[in-house]
Amino acid sequence: MAKLTDLLEIIDKKTSVVCLSYPFFDKYGISAEIEYSTVLSLHDCFQFLFEVAEKKIDICSPFIEANALLRYKDILREKIENGVRLRIVARVLDTAEDRPLGKLNSIVQHINPQNYPNLKIYQYHYTSPRGKLLSGIHAKFITVDGKFCYLGSADIKNSSLLKNLELGVLTSDKEIVKVTEMIFKELVRVSDEVG
Repeated sequence: MAKLTDLLEIIDKKTSVVCLSYPFFDKYGISAEIEYSTVLSLHDCFQFLFEVAEKKIDICSPFIEANALLRYKDILREKIENGVRLRIVARVLDTAEDRPLGKLNSIVQHINPQNYPNLKIYQYHYTSPRGKLLSGIHAKFITVDGKFCYLGSADIKNSSLLKNLELGVLTSDKEIVKVTEMIFKELVRVSDEVG
C-alpha cells in the first residue's frame, strides 16, 4: 500500500480517487492504458479508511464475508480498543453457517475480543410474513470521521477484493461525505441492532 501520508496528500489535492479491484487484467480485463498511479486498489482504499479513523467508522455492506473483514482485523481491533466507534449495517444477519454473515459472531470475537461497547452491528432486511423480501440494502459505502467516504460496488467479500471487477470512489468532498453520513444515520435508525 502507498504510504498513508502519500494517500492523504493525493486526496487533499484531488478530493476524490478512483478505487478499483484488480482481477486478472491480462486475461479478463481493462486496457493497460489506465494510469494506475491515479487508481487505488480496493484493499488499499479500505485499509486507508480504517487507518485514518480517529473517531468513527461506519460500514454499509449488504454482505460481509468473514475472511474479507478479517483482513483488517488488526487495524479494526486497534481502533476499537482506542475508542473509535465501529458501526456496521448489513442486509442478512442470520446464524446459518453457509451464509456470508453466518460467522458474524466469530468476526466480532476476532475484532472485539474485549467486548467493547463501541462496536455495533445492525440488520436492514425486511420481509413479509411469507418471507418475501420487502426491502433490503444493496448500497455499499464506508464513512470515516465526517472526513472521508468510499462509495462503490464492492461488498466486503473476497470476491469483491480479488475476483470481481469492482469500481468505487474514495472522496473527501464535504457535501458527499455529509449526505452519506446522514443516509447511514437513517439506516441505523430503521435497522435492528443485532450486536
